[in-house]
Amino acid sequence: MYLSASEGSSNIEVEVQCFARPHRKYIVEETNGTLKVFQEKELRLFPRLGFKTDKIFISIPKSYEKNINLQLGSGNCHIDGVCCRSLDAQLKSGNMTLEQLVCSASIMGIFSGNLKGDMITAKQSQLTVTSGNVTLTGDLGNTIAETKSGNMKLKFTHQPQLIKAQALSGNIGIHLPAGSTFKFKKEIKSGNIKNVFGEDTNSQNIIDISVISGNAKIVSL
Repeated sequence: MYLSASEGSSNIEVEVQCFARPHRKYIVEETNGTLKVFQEKELRLFPRLGFKTDKIFISIPKSYEKNINLQLGSGNCHIDGVCCRSLDAQLKSGNMTLEQLVCSASIMGIFSGNLKGDMITAKQSQLTVTSGNVTLTGDLGNTIAETKSGNMKLKFTHQPQLIKAQALSGNIGIHLPAGSTFKFKKEIKSGNIKNVFGEDTNSQNIIDISVISGNAKIVSL
């Protein structure tokens, strides 16, 4: 699935390239301020297609002041240049790539696959990966991130007030601008931790890291 923004259009455009049989029709709806795409036959949220060769392209206006809710099955999801109120994107199996995303709140979840994002701007971010790796860069805002099996690398171009990261099995890397200050909470049962900033108990910012099996580091960008 490809979701992108169009400079010269005020409409939502959908193109489906379906190589499987039978072909299915899709309906685009805006309901209660949320963009959803349904299959006409089963009336399920858009990308539960089951056809790995299908390609779906969605183009929205450059500044889309509404919510976007994507519930994807298997395959890859590419989101590029989108500016919206909030994004909720869930992917069961595959990879999710974000480029130049701007939103107030982002919720991203992957059951099996990788999540990679660059040039992200959000006031708050929530990330959940069951099996896979996470690499995000940008002004992510207050962030809560969890991976059960895999590695997590979060690169903050601006320090938020709260970063909470948990890894059951894997490594956590948090990269912050030089001069960042924070209170530091940590729990590591098996592994090592590296913090080049130290701790400022008077700071209003908080970093909370929990690792069951793995290593964690907090370093400069």
